[in-house]
Amino acid sequence: MKRFLLRRLLLMVPTFFGITLVTFAFLHLAPGDPVSMSMGDAAIGQGAISREAIAHFRHTMGLDDPLPAQYAKWLWRIVRFDFGNGWRTGQPVTQLLAQSLPVTLLLSSIALFLSYAIAIPLGVHAAVKRDSPAEKLVTLLLFILYSLPVPFVAILIILLFGGGHFFNVLPIQGLHRDGFESLAWPARIGDLVWHLIAPVFCLTYGSLASLSRYMRGAMLDVIRQDYIRTARAKGLSERAVIFRHALRNSLLPLVTLLGLYLPFLVGGSVIVERIFGINGMGMLAFRAILERDYNVIMGVTTLTALLTMVGVLVSDLLYAIVDPRIRHA
Repeated sequence: MKRFLLRRLLLMVPTFFGITLVTFAFLHLAPGDPVSMSMGDAAIGQGAISREAIAHFRHTMGLDDPLPAQYAKWLWRIVRFDFGNGWRTGQPVTQLLAQSLPVTLLLSSIALFLSYAIAIPLGVHAAVKRDSPAEKLVTLLLFILYSLPVPFVAILIILLFGGGHFFNVLPIQGLHRDGFESLAWPARIGDLVWHLIAPVFCLTYGSLASLSRYMRGAMLDVIRQDYIRTARAKGLSERAVIFRHALRNSLLPLVTLLGLYLPFLVGGSVIVERIFGINGMGMLAFRAILERDYNVIMGVTTLTALLTMVGVLVSDLLYAIVDPRIRHA
C-alpha cells in the first residue's frame, strides 16, 4: 500500500504540470487579453490610448515576456503559494479563492451528500424490486429528472416558487437576506437553509438520477452472482443477503464516480451560481474568463486539478475498503 501511494503521488507531479501547462497555453493563445479588456478594444483601435501606455501596461503585467518565461514565473510563484493578484480587482487571488471557496463547498458538499444518500437506497430498491410497478415509476421519474437541463429547472423554480408568476415562497438570490448579521444564530441557520433549497435542488437532481441508475445496474450484477445464491441457500434473510453481502460489492462503481465528482466541490456550477446570484467559485471563474484575468483562472484551475487528482487517488484507496478482494501492491 505504501509503495502504491508513493507511486501515485509521484505521478501526480507531471500530471499537474501537464494540466497547468495546457491551460496556460490555451489562455494566452485565445483571442483577447487583460490589456484589451481593461483599456477597451475600441479605445485601443481608435488610438485614444498611446502605444507607450499599452506597452507599459503589458510590461507591468508581464505579458511582453515569451510564454515559456511567463509560465516559469507562474510556477515559481506557485512554489511560494502565491497565485498573484486579480488584474481587475487588484486583490490577491488567494484572498478571492478564500472568499469564494467556502460558498461553493457548502453548496456542492450538501448536493453531493444528498445525491449519494438518496441514490444508494433508490438503486437498491430498483434492483431488488425490478420490473415491479413501483420500480417502473421510480425509473420513469429518474429519467425525466436526468433529461431536464439545469437552466430550465432553475428558471422553472423561480417562476413557480420565487415570485415569478405563481407563488413567492422561496428566496432566489444570494444565500441570506438583508440584515442577516443582526439575526440570532437559530434564525441565521434557518435563513441559510431556506436560501439553499433552490440551488441545492438544482445541483442534486441530475447526479441523483445518474447515480441511482449506476447503483441499480451494479446491484443487479451482484445479486446474480453465485455467492449470493449460496447465501440465500444457507437460509439467510433477504435483508441480510442484500445489505450484508450484495451492497458492499455493488458500491465500487459509485466509489469510482466519487473520485470524478470531487472536483465538482471546487468548480461548483457556473449556471446555478449565476442564476441564483451566488458568489462562489463558479461565478469567480466565469467573471475571470470574461475579463481574461489569467491569474484568477489559473488559481481556479490549479485547485480543480489538485482536487481531481486527489479524488482519483482517494477512490482507488477506497476500493480496498469497499472490496477486501482488492489489494494495492
